[in-house]
Amino acid sequence: ISDSLDYSCIIMFGFLRDSVMFEYGNKYERISTNQLNESILGCVGVESLDISLPKSLKLDDIQVKCMREIIQTCNHQYGADWGFKDPRTTLTYSLWAEELPAHKLIVIYRNPGELWLHYRSKQRIRDRLLQLDFGYRLLQRWCEHNANIIAILQNTQAKFLILEYQNLMLGDAEFKRLQDFTGIKLDDRRRQNFYRHRTDKQNFSLKFAAWLVEKKTGYHPTRILKHLKTCGTKR
Repeated sequence: ISDSLDYSCIIMFGFLRDSVMFEYGNKYERISTNQLNESILGCVGVESLDISLPKSLKLDDIQVKCMREIIQTCNHQYGADWGFKDPRTTLTYSLWAEELPAHKLIVIYRNPGELWLHYRSKQRIRDRLLQLDFGYRLLQRWCEHNANIIAILQNTQAKFLILEYQNLMLGDAEFKRLQDFTGIKLDDRRRQNFYRHRTDKQNFSLKFAAWLVEKKTGYHPTRILKHLKTCGTKR
């Protein structure tokens, strides 16, 4: 969806090259904001599944300078019509919010069962015990990130829109909501042939992992999903 925004003049990554596409590994993300988020979280080269919310977040002087330069450069080049996408921002948003001008939040959440299929196929995990360990780590991170999203939405003054990924990819109603929220006609660049891991099911290992995560952390994916669906939209 970030490419739909970018090709519609809400600049999300700053280049328009048809040769750089999703199937070649591009995630349509702004490099400078990703690198700063990695620096803030101390997670350079760390897999997403191993990035957790730090006990405290604070910018050092170099990071403050970098953040302000990114914002000033984008404001100068694009005015108000720019943004960035990086899942790590769910952990660092409070710091960005202090420096960003007035802005909107677009939240797209995904069923953990889809992420399970994506990562399991990517890493070719066959062993049941490894699947359980992997499922536990995935759900723990998913719960932490999405619980943090809920906390952000409950406290932000920014306007926000919440979209569910599967509905957004497979139907037109959610895409229209996105268009209405941005106030412009978007270039629809969704490609269903790259949406390979759609599912409404969870296998036994993931269900058992959800039980373990709840026992240890108090989080449960079902409750978080329900909360996301009922968070509403602030316009």
